[in-house]
Amino acid sequence: MSSWAIGAFAGSAFSGMTMTTLGRKILHLGLALMAAGLVALYAVFEAAGTGVGGWHLAAPLLLFGAGMGMIFVPLFDIIVAGIADHEVGSGSAALESVQQLGASLGIAILGTVFFGAIGTPVAGHFAAAAALDAAKQVTALTVGLTAAAFLVAFLLPRHARAH
Repeated sequence: MSSWAIGAFAGSAFSGMTMTTLGRKILHLGLALMAAGLVALYAVFEAAGTGVGGWHLAAPLLLFGAGMGMIFVPLFDIIVAGIADHEVGSGSAALESVQQLGASLGIAILGTVFFGAIGTPVAGHFAAAAALDAAKQVTALTVGLTAAAFLVAFLLPRHARAH
């Protein structure tokens, strides 16, 4: 949805301008916005039910995208801030590999939860109520994972690596 992309664009612009002054606080701000967007998404699922449409999702996805965008720009610079200069190349490569692995595992796990919760299709179609319940389960799980990331971010260096 385009609202997510607009939010991600705005969030990344904001974090690019403020990362040197806010340091890892920008990660916490981004993760808090992501969690707020997910809670709003869950509320939309509850309120709209099986009649949920694209316009219902626009605001929660805008908020989620803004939070995620805030994390894109500073994350690697903050993570590698504690690495010695001669180790930055290797550390960055390892970080990129771990990030790709984490993204792949995240999609696989959340997809498994979703399709495990949705059940078996009847006459080639999934029931709308089952799909909604599965989406709510995945959203709630993602809120929990975002909260865990918020806590883990406290272990990162306070400031981004100077360029």
